[in-house]
Amino acid sequence: MLAVVDVRKAGFTLLESIVVLLITCSTIGMGLINFRGAHSEQQEKIFFKRFEMGWQEMERLAMYEGCQGSVIFIKDDHSVMFHWQHGRERHSKYLDLPPNLEPYTDRTIRIGRDGIVTPTTVILQENGQNKYRLAAQLGWGVYEITRV
Repeated sequence: MLAVVDVRKAGFTLLESIVVLLITCSTIGMGLINFRGAHSEQQEKIFFKRFEMGWQEMERLAMYEGCQGSVIFIKDDHSVMFHWQHGRERHSKYLDLPPNLEPYTDRTIRIGRDGIVTPTTVILQENGQNKYRLAAQLGWGVYEITRV
C-alpha cells in the first residue's frame, strides 16, 4: 500500500526558520561580545606586565649605569617608547599599546641619572573615555596605575 505524505508538514515553515536563525545569531553575537571583552582585558594585562618590565629595566639602567632615560607615550604611534642615553649612545625600545587603549595626549616621564622620576600623569583612554590613570610620582621609580 502506498502511504500518503502531507508535503506541507515535511519541513520548517519560513517563519520557524527565521525564528531559529534569529535565536542562533543572537547567541553567537552575545558570545562574540563576551569574547572581545575578555580578549581586550587579556591584552591590557600583557601590556601592563611588559610595561612593568620596561620600567624596571629603566630603573636598573639609572641606578647601576647612571643612564638618563624617558618613558614616552606616543599617541599617533599608538606606542610607548623607553628611551635612554648612556654617554653619547642613545637606545630605544618600543612597546605597542593594546588596540583598545590610547594615550589622551603625548606624555613624557623623565628618569634622571640619579633615578629621580619627574611627577607626571598619563591618561589612557578607550573609545574616548578615560580608562586608566598612570601617575609617576617624584622619587625613585614610583608609579601607580589606577582604573578610572
